[in-house]
Amino acid sequence: MTIFALDERDPAAGAPDVDLEHEGQGERERERVVVCADCGHHISDSAARQPFAEGVWQERFVNPHGVLFSVERYARAPGCVGRGAPSTEFSWFAGCSWQIQLCGACLTHLGWLFRDLAGSDPAFFGLRSDKLRELDCLR
Repeated sequence: MTIFALDERDPAAGAPDVDLEHEGQGERERERVVVCADCGHHISDSAARQPFAEGVWQERFVNPHGVLFSVERYARAPGCVGRGAPSTEFSWFAGCSWQIQLCGACLTHLGWLFRDLAGSDPAFFGLRSDKLRELDCLR
């Protein structure tokens, strides 16, 4: 059985370390999962989150229409589905193509998959912070 508890991204307000429902059943493994904020579909996990640079976990970018996005970087996001052909126009990362990524369940726009055109760097997902929620998952 997997138990999810909402976390408001404030460590002080996080879920308690004790699983009261299963108290006395031994130590339980805890991991953080990342879900779509609109529907709760599992998108990734916190272990896949990568910094843009040392200590920089979130960046802000503006698209050609003037829309500001706060973006987090993930090595994998199996809960996303790509939409449309990859493009190099207006890429936020030099030498990278991008492809729109949607929630695999509700089709909300979650972000972009960026691929290095030279193939020397691994692909990564730039996902919108406002469209993600982190949950504690007890296994």
